[in-house]
Amino acid sequence: MDFSKTLKRASILTGFAVAIGLALASYLWFMPHRNVQALAPDIEITSKDLVERYLTDADAANAFFLKEDGDSKILALSGTIMEVSKNLDGNTVLRIADPPAKAGARCTLTAEASALSSDFAIGQNVTLKGVIRAGPEYDELIGIYIDAVMDDCAPYQS
Repeated sequence: MDFSKTLKRASILTGFAVAIGLALASYLWFMPHRNVQALAPDIEITSKDLVERYLTDADAANAFFLKEDGDSKILALSGTIMEVSKNLDGNTVLRIADPPAKAGARCTLTAEASALSSDFAIGQNVTLKGVIRAGPEYDELIGIYIDAVMDDCAPYQS
């Protein structure tokens, strides 16, 4: 008799735990995403300054470019287009740098901005608004500089 009561209580507690877990997962899954393009940029910076901040002190740069909740601040990044390519999703990726920079930023454009990809040319100076996902760094193992990664980018007029 005690075993069946224990089993019943354990089943009820497990059911509650699963229900709470599903509710939390649903909340996180359906939570609205931040519309980067609808918000004003937190920081206006050149690609040269962005690279220098990260290569000088990555921890200080992360503290500068991240909000207290861990989200990236919205950046308005200015620089010269060094390369135009497409990612696997078909979105345009612009490599922004200031020659002769060691590294730059690879900015993945939104689907709407990618439709304007014919408006972008190598050597053109642009300002893009987006969020930073990874800072530039020097990889000592292979001896090259790795570009910063930015997402949700689109042209920005200040």
